[in-house]
This record gives sequence, C-alpha cells and structure tokens, in this order.
Amino acid sequence: MNHGRKATLSEIARLAGVSKATVDRVMNNRGSVQPQTRLIVMQAASRAGHPGATDPLPEVASAVAPPVTVLLPQLNAGYLSTLTRKLQDSHAAGTLAPDIVTVPRVSPENYAAAIDRAETPYLAIIAVDHPLVRQSCAAYARRGGKLVTLLSRISDIPCLAHVGVDNRAEGRLAAWFAQVFRGSGTGEIAFLHGLSTFQSQEQRELGFRSAIQESGNLSITAAFETANTTSEAVIDAVTNLLAGHPNLTILYNMSIRNREVAEAVARSGRKVVLIGHDLTDTTKQLLLEGRMAVVLDQNIGMLIDQLGTGIARDHAGLAWPTERIEPRFFCRENLPI
Repeated sequence: MNHGRKATLSEIARLAGVSKATVDRVMNNRGSVQPQTRLIVMQAASRAGHPGATDPLPEVASAVAPPVTVLLPQLNAGYLSTLTRKLQDSHAAGTLAPDIVTVPRVSPENYAAAIDRAETPYLAIIAVDHPLVRQSCAAYARRGGKLVTLLSRISDIPCLAHVGVDNRAEGRLAAWFAQVFRGSGTGEIAFLHGLSTFQSQEQRELGFRSAIQESGNLSITAAFETANTTSEAVIDAVTNLLAGHPNLTILYNMSIRNREVAEAVARSGRKVVLIGHDLTDTTKQLLLEGRMAVVLDQNIGMLIDQLGTGIARDHAGLAWPTERIEPRFFCRENLPI
C-alpha cells in the first residue's frame, strides 16, 4: 500500500479489521489495548509501510500464535516446498506456530488418520474432498478444534475460514490466455489436470472448460493427469499427446510437473504455448528461457500472512479478515527480482 507516503490510520484500520480509534490508541500508545489486538494492528501497519510500526514484543507474539497443525500432501511440487519454507519462516518470526505434517500418498485414509491425530486448537489443511476426510473434519470440530482449508475447499464441513484464490476464476483466466495466444489461428488446445479429488483441480477445470465453451470457436482436444505420476511417465504422456495431435498449439497444465511438460515439448521440436501454475524457482527459469508463456500464481506469501493474521484475530475474539487473495500472473517481462 505504501507508495512513497505514510499510510493513514483509516487504511491501517481497514487492513487490521479494527476501528480507527483502536489504531490511534496503538500507534500513539494511548489507552488500553489487548496485546493480541496490538499485534494485529502493528502487523497491519507494517504491511502498509507505516514508519511508526514496531516489532511486537516476543511475549505478545507468542500470546497470539496458538499452535496450528498444517497438513500438506506429499507431492513433488515446488510450490509445496515454498509453502513449507514460508511456514517455517513464520514460525521463526513468531507470527505463526505451525506443526507441519506431510500426508503420504495423498489418500483419504491417510488424511483422515492425520486429522484424527490432530490435538492443536487450529488445523489448516490442503486436503482431498472425500467422505472419510469430511467425517474426520467434523469429529475434529466436535473436539473443539477450528479448521481452516488452504488452497482447496472441502464440502460441507464446519470450517472457520478458507484461505486461497478463487480456483474457478484461475481456470477462466487460463482460458483467456489460451484465447489470446491462439488468436485467430486454428491450433488445438489441451490441458493436463491434477487429482480431481482436490476441489481446487475440479474448479480450475470447470472454469477453464466453461470459458473455452463460451468462446464459441475453441475446443479442448485431450486431457490427462500429471499428479501422482513419475517424471518419465509425464514426459512419455506429453510426447504421445503431441504426436497424436500435430495441430496442438496451446497446452494448459493446471497441476504440477511443469519441468517435465516443458522438456517433452522441447524434445518434440514443436512450438507450443505452455500455461501453468505457481511461481517457483523451476517455473521462473522456464519463463526466462521462453519455455513457458505465463504462470498463474496463488501468492503463497499473502496466504501465509492471512492464515497467521486470521488465527491471531480469532484467538483474540475478532472476526477473520475478509481481504481477498486475487489470482496473479507472471510472464518473462514482469518476474519479481
């Protein structure tokens, strides 16, 4: 928010979700303010670039960072590595106290068992949408726990909040890029999807398909899964896809394995526009090399910030922040340094 000027109290109040009077008391050390609320205001002031923002005292930070179990799928995905690293950074900074648990083989049974073992007051999960998972989530809530879904929603569960972008909107944005890159040409479009048991994948596909259908002059020719698949299998599958569709010019990978997809395209010698997800070291390099055209990103930094702020606010008896995480995109010309 800071563009060379000092953020106003009203702007900080909006970010923190408190009154302007509360911000004034915190920033000017006037009156009594709960330690949890003081931390939330200082975090908002820091995000806004206000010069009066100070680091909260360690004892205050620990008071508003109750433990949270974070369940992540065991997938070979760069964005999960980035997410794990940023969660660890937030723990070191005292803004979040995550116990990171990796769920092997992304099976509903393993997810349910991990949820059943959770004993922290908060549980944040990237999980498959399955009856076993939903039952375990409901049992966790009955034990008094508060659940937050990350990146991918789960239907019909008692949930404190969801943190993530609108995945259907991301799919539609990918379709828009596909139309732009295809232009008035006649090339075919294909997409590669992840595990459909994740609602995020289901919603991306729904958004992509609906936007393509609305265009009237585009059609999808093929689709297959890249998650839970070996690198060699992905390269072979993309190679066979390209061989069977000589007019394929647009490839949208809504899941992981961008490196392998790009490698198969490079080996084919074809000029294919590759659209993918999540800005990682790998996708950044592929963009710089011209092997990917655009990457849609969920802004993991903002996700972690909203998770930490939301838990701190809930622990202080305040409402969860309503600030939306909007999809963003990167190409070679606007990569962050």
